[in-house]
Amino acid sequence: MENEKVSVIIPIWKSFRTLDKCLKCILKQDYPNFEVLVIFTKNDKSINIAKKYSAYDSRVKLIEVPWRFQAEKRNAGVLISNGKYILFIDSDQYVPPNLIRKCVETSKRFNTDTIVIPERRAQSRGYLSKSFNLVKLIGKEKIEDIPRFFNRKVFDIVGLQDPKCIYCEDSDFNWRLKLAGISRAEVDAVIIHDEEISFRTMFYKPYFTSVGLKALRDKWKDHYDKIIVNKKESISKRRILIFRFILRYPQYSLGIFIVLIFRAFIRRLSRWRFGIAP
Repeated sequence: MENEKVSVIIPIWKSFRTLDKCLKCILKQDYPNFEVLVIFTKNDKSINIAKKYSAYDSRVKLIEVPWRFQAEKRNAGVLISNGKYILFIDSDQYVPPNLIRKCVETSKRFNTDTIVIPERRAQSRGYLSKSFNLVKLIGKEKIEDIPRFFNRKVFDIVGLQDPKCIYCEDSDFNWRLKLAGISRAEVDAVIIHDEEISFRTMFYKPYFTSVGLKALRDKWKDHYDKIIVNKKESISKRRILIFRFILRYPQYSLGIFIVLIFRAFIRRLSRWRFGIAP
């Protein structure tokens, strides 16, 4: 059957800065048969952005749920959706206009049930954002290549995402896909990730990620080191890298130190509270 329906699931949480651009990118897709499910909680006013689109475009559907975190919202979207294929997009991600079509074509061409969509960080804006991304480069922190496009039957095989693995639900789900031997391919397209960088996000994301990491470690125990792909450099190597980056970007030296100190504090807090740190 040609042009099977694709359900695009977008969980939102105070997505004022990026949701409008995200929805515009999705609605410009050149694939003819898709729906967009925007999953939100009651007190999230950023849903008003999506309401502008749902008012004139029947493909956009707004789904209210009582949960804040992403896995639960995605799970609700999967259960409500009626597409043969499922595409997970975050509200701070922008996609090219041919993404859905390329994912469907790649899935059929290689007879695969999941599609990995490479991800690239948006260009840094502002001093703090640039400093934060430089610190990520120092730590050689990469965006994990995980499937975002699925044949619906995948969820019947491996189940839904685990809401206990806060901010780690993709790593957990990816590992379950591998254990089940689910086939995958990579599409020739790129998602742009426009992540918000602020002291608020630098605090709550690592903190809640520690909750998810603890759940992930307790769940998989001996397999934990295989699931978490970002391995940290030794302290001596990190010090050398920090020194090199400061020499290369002297204008961001203060920002780099502030971010490093702030992250060290959050790691200590997380390790004290949960016994594990991101």
